[in-house]
Amino acid sequence: MRMQSVWQAAAAATRYPPLDRDISVDVAIVGGGITGLLCADRLLAQGATVAVIEAFSVGTGSTGNSTGNLYALVGERHGRLDDAHAPAVLQARSAGVALIEQLTHDYGIECGFVRCPWTVYGESAGDGDAIARASALARLGGLTPQRSTPSLPLPVHEAVTVDGQAQFNPLLFTQGLARHVSEAGGLVFETTRMQALDAQRRVVTTPSAAIHASCVVLATHTPKGRLRLHAEMGVFREYGVAAAVDRPALPAGIFWNAGTPNRSIRAYRFDGRDHVVVVGENHRTGDREDTAACVAELEVFLRRHFGVRSVDYRWSAQNYRPADGLPLIGPSALGDDILVATGYAADGLTYGAVAAVMIADRLGGRAHPLADALDPRRLPLGSDLLDEVANTIKQFARDIPGVGTEDVAQIAPCGGAIVDQGGEKIAVHRDADGVLHAVSAVCTHMQCIVRWNGAERSWDCPCHGSRFAADGRVIEGPALDDLPERPAPAE
Repeated sequence: MRMQSVWQAAAAATRYPPLDRDISVDVAIVGGGITGLLCADRLLAQGATVAVIEAFSVGTGSTGNSTGNLYALVGERHGRLDDAHAPAVLQARSAGVALIEQLTHDYGIECGFVRCPWTVYGESAGDGDAIARASALARLGGLTPQRSTPSLPLPVHEAVTVDGQAQFNPLLFTQGLARHVSEAGGLVFETTRMQALDAQRRVVTTPSAAIHASCVVLATHTPKGRLRLHAEMGVFREYGVAAAVDRPALPAGIFWNAGTPNRSIRAYRFDGRDHVVVVGENHRTGDREDTAACVAELEVFLRRHFGVRSVDYRWSAQNYRPADGLPLIGPSALGDDILVATGYAADGLTYGAVAAVMIADRLGGRAHPLADALDPRRLPLGSDLLDEVANTIKQFARDIPGVGTEDVAQIAPCGGAIVDQGGEKIAVHRDADGVLHAVSAVCTHMQCIVRWNGAERSWDCPCHGSRFAADGRVIEGPALDDLPERPAPAE
């Protein structure tokens, strides 16, 4: 199964050079997604020198595998945002959407940005509480929710709509932002992975060179390395599918299902054809091997309700959910000059803009009303924190000899499994030609046992979300090191 988002299909490849020499800047930013590049833009505007490094290509990580929706309301965790924080959070998110809109105009970024309504709908009377809560939160944020009857090819018992939200192609926006950052004097480097961070000296080391900075921003969706906050966040994957349809099947806007399973749907016109995009089927990272079934469920949903001509694009993304429902933006436990931006749950595009403003304010000596509430050094209390601790303990138990291992003979082509070899757990993958390849099954971050992700052919860590390609290369943090290669077992 080929995994590519509709946003990636609509964007050409970027070509920024890798870092090949030591440099010194005011701020080193690790991560070339929407958070990192918006940070770079805001900091350049206040006179800082900035370098951005991206392990792959700008915007192709979580940003390029998102929904492309921008909204003040928060996602499936809106029930967790308490009334005390809701006004400031929702107002900051509204300002974040406005910032993205302004930059598309100021920099001439052609990314299809458009204002549109946001709607949450319930298919039965049992969804009424969720809709009422969304309405109440909208009012706390200064928004005006209205009862609505959206024209959807789905059962709708009741719905509420908030106008003035937005949609765009997030990858095209991020690429345009990178272009502006480069033209404005910022340094942008692709295929440049952080290998180590000396927090005391504020030095970022890459395979070929080092960046010396006064401040380091870790904008990699979850910070690289080992931090307490990794244990305070649940890590989940969700899936997206875009299908070409016979005619426009949805009105303009963002549509959320208030019931179970939670799904988000929207329309998108690309390559001369109308598409319906659906995102959902989330689960804990590493909890499912048959991840292709998650994609298949979304395809079934589209075919059941829409006139599908073809299913053209499939993708997935990861999100990190803090135990108290609030993101973590600001100085880290590594020091006041090592800033992080993480814990966005499923609302990362808008929170990326919030984070950029907060970080620019901090480095510019300005107070931000959310600085204390979102401080990454806080201890998020609640039952979710206990759930994360219990999950981690459960995953470490899988390192007991014999637990969770399989017979190598049962591994199908393009499949993978954890196998016991001489008392060591190894991660074994059989390629399309039937050849076996093996790496250590022990995650290089905190030594949990990885699991096979069938849809994306990757090894995923269920503890803190590190992901590795089939050959062991790191493709998503917080791990910094690859899985070591091991001899392939005999059959």
